[in-house]
Amino acid sequence: MHSNNTSSIRFHQDGFGGLQNLAHPAGAKAHRDLSSEQIIIPKSAVKHAIHSLSEENIRNLHGHYVHDEHHSPFASFLYDRSKEDLEKEQQEFVEKMNHVRKHYGAWDFHDTKNGRPIANFDNVEYKDMMNKDFPDGCWQTDETYVRNLISEGGKLVKRVKSAIYAEYGHPIQGLSEEKVKEVEDMFAIHIGDTPPSGFTGIAYITQKGFDMLVRKLLHAMITNDEFYCK
Repeated sequence: MHSNNTSSIRFHQDGFGGLQNLAHPAGAKAHRDLSSEQIIIPKSAVKHAIHSLSEENIRNLHGHYVHDEHHSPFASFLYDRSKEDLEKEQQEFVEKMNHVRKHYGAWDFHDTKNGRPIANFDNVEYKDMMNKDFPDGCWQTDETYVRNLISEGGKLVKRVKSAIYAEYGHPIQGLSEEKVKEVEDMFAIHIGDTPPSGFTGIAYITQKGFDMLVRKLLHAMITNDEFYCK
């Protein structure tokens, strides 16, 4: 997946497509049952790292953590159901997702350039590549790309927060700024060494903890890695 050569791989798009794609929710099973392609287990550039990954880990990574937003996980041809049932499931899913997109909006980021080179982190300890070592033209070095990605990411965060508020019985669509602030205060996460007096939000985190969380998230974004927050 990672190469210094020009590639057609495009990051941060709005879908993966393809029912037999490994990115499908049932992709792990699809890969196991339908493909004989050899699984390549990545080797860490950190010499003292424990090599614990297995082929099943790699399959599960694609099957459970990467999804195709355009296809219902319950409408896969891998399930033992009639064609009519699967088509009905997919149609209901499409109608539901169209309603969600109309109500909340949807991811709308597209790379305007094709054939970008891709940074190769295979031999870089902890993937901590120096800025000067990124290949010219990769997305990490393109200021326009990064600014547009951050802008679209900010919109996504707002949409997700709005959906979470609604899920817990506090929709904010159509409310005044004052009422919206009341809901946001109710779900607030305080950042500081001690919780503030009379704090009514849902959680707090120390500044050091927050800084480390941000660093870990940014590192995963820059290196095209997975991000897990326990």
